Amino acid sequence: MSGFPLSARQGIMQRPMRKIGPRSTAESTDVELARNRELLESRQRRREMQQDHRRRLIDGTPAEKRELQEELRRFEAEAAQAKLQRQAEEKRRDREAAATYAEIDRHYNQLLHQHEDSRRAYLRSVAALNQRTAEERRQAEVRSKAAENDLDRQRGYFFDRVPRTY
Repeated sequence: MSGFPLSARQGIMQRPMRKIGPRSTAESTDVELARNRELLESRQRRREMQQDHRRRLIDGTPAEKRELQEELRRFEAEAAQAKLQRQAEEKRRDREAAATYAEIDRHYNQLLHQHEDSRRAYLRSVAALNQRTAEERRQAEVRSKAAENDLDRQRGYFFDRVPRTY
């Protein structure tokens, strides 16, 4: 029999040990308890405020109801003012971003035109150099043909140079 176990389950001695988390200490439990108390108290205060508000809306005196309506108007006015300020701030940020992107775009286009101009200047210089070398080549061919013609004239004809043997 081979050394492989018949089942896919590991033996108890080869199993990895589970990591044990940090033990809770008295300090950590006190902190957690204080945090939970504060959360519970804030929820209770909020619930009491909501219940008091509802009670005053339903059972309150006319003065209390006017006060609540005035408070509601102030809250709505503050909310509308905050919304207007937020919108103005967003518009200002949008304008700044648009100006920044316009500046970047202008600079990019300027670099693009500058690159294109330098490319055109380079191509013009290469074309001028090619024209000069072609003209020099033509002139060299003309000079070499003229020199060859002069040499041919000086030598004379082939039959003049070679005596007749007949």
